[in-house]
Amino acid sequence: MTEPVTGFVDDPRVALCEVHKSAGALVGVAAGVLEPVLARYAAAHGLRLVVAFPAAQQRQLVWSRTPLFRGPSHRSETVSEVGFGDAVSAYDVQGDFVRVAVARDGYLGWVPAAALGGLPAATHRFNNLRGHVFEGPEVAAVRQLELTYGAPLHVLSDRDGWSRVALSEGEGYVYTAALAAPTPLEPTPEALTRFALRFLETPYLWGGVSAWGLDCSGLVQTVYRAFGVSLPRDADQQSGAGRVVSPAVVRAADLLFFPGHVAIALDSDRFVHANARCMCVSVDSFSGDGYGQRLRGALTRAVRLL
Repeated sequence: MTEPVTGFVDDPRVALCEVHKSAGALVGVAAGVLEPVLARYAAAHGLRLVVAFPAAQQRQLVWSRTPLFRGPSHRSETVSEVGFGDAVSAYDVQGDFVRVAVARDGYLGWVPAAALGGLPAATHRFNNLRGHVFEGPEVAAVRQLELTYGAPLHVLSDRDGWSRVALSEGEGYVYTAALAAPTPLEPTPEALTRFALRFLETPYLWGGVSAWGLDCSGLVQTVYRAFGVSLPRDADQQSGAGRVVSPAVVRAADLLFFPGHVAIALDSDRFVHANARCMCVSVDSFSGDGYGQRLRGALTRAVRLL
């Protein structure tokens, strides 16, 4: 018989602590920084401390974009995703899966162990919203990997409009015009909203964080990340960032929060968001149809980051 124990961390989505009481012991897995806290709890309750505190191993995703699962199974809920080159901290292993914390936001989940490895330092970033690494320097070549905007790439050489890039094993080719320097875009409200509109009609995808598929907070995180602004993964976490502003003074690039939803303002009336109503990224307005007017009535917070 086991009894879950909670309350040691503020947000279990970004803090590793899965512990429970079992047969007179406190067991489970937790981040090393929690060892003193859990040791005191175990001693106070007459429990043996047999919690594992795995050291984080720095890895990168070497597959195409891959779901971040809630549990160690392909059938578990997708809570986010990682793309080629994304950095993660790897913790414990269950079967063919590794628990990781994604570097960009600390979000915890499980990915196949085979998806992780190492890559050389990036010399460029992928500058198109989505694309591929090819087996050879031609468009008809076998596609090796899917890429998403911002993917870090190490260019080995350039020739005839194609760049030869290093993979975890071997190499591939990317169209040179799709590459840019590995630096973020200059963050201005106008530039950010223009970039956000490039994602129009991207399919809605629960857990998605790229132009292959996006959910509402995934769109916000992905757009702001391109401009060097790090945001948490989920909408409720994002609502704590920036400076709260009155809805009366909302301007371009402000974030608009609703129950379980977030959008990026284009101006005081229009906004762009990934939504399950039309199952894609769309532009709506508070003065538009009944949907937009309902959202205006449900607005809980406006936040300014730029």
